[in-house]
Amino acid sequence: ECCDVCCDHVSHQCIQLDTSILSRTINIKEKLERQVLQRNATFSGMDNDDPRYLALDWLLNKDEMNLGADANNLNQRYILSLLAFSLDSQAWGANGNTPSSEGIAGSTYTS
Repeated sequence: ECCDVCCDHVSHQCIQLDTSILSRTINIKEKLERQVLQRNATFSGMDNDDPRYLALDWLLNKDEMNLGADANNLNQRYILSLLAFSLDSQAWGANGNTPSSEGIAGSTYTS
């Protein structure tokens, strides 16, 4: 069985990660689990399609700001991405609204 930190969820094998990336990932996950998630929830117990997990994945792997665990706006950024994934933001484009190049960080959307 593969761990959530270094798992390639396609092959279910642990992949080699740069130790600085691994450390950043662990620190962010631990901070969000302590400060944001409720009732002792952890990311490792979540399904890959859970909005909380998707928001974490976006924050760690796709967010161009590449925040560290010590960033003042980490919790806010996670919560905004959680809101977007909870509201199925990936379908917004299909409804006539296209996110601007600012993405989640910005609040401007064109229609």
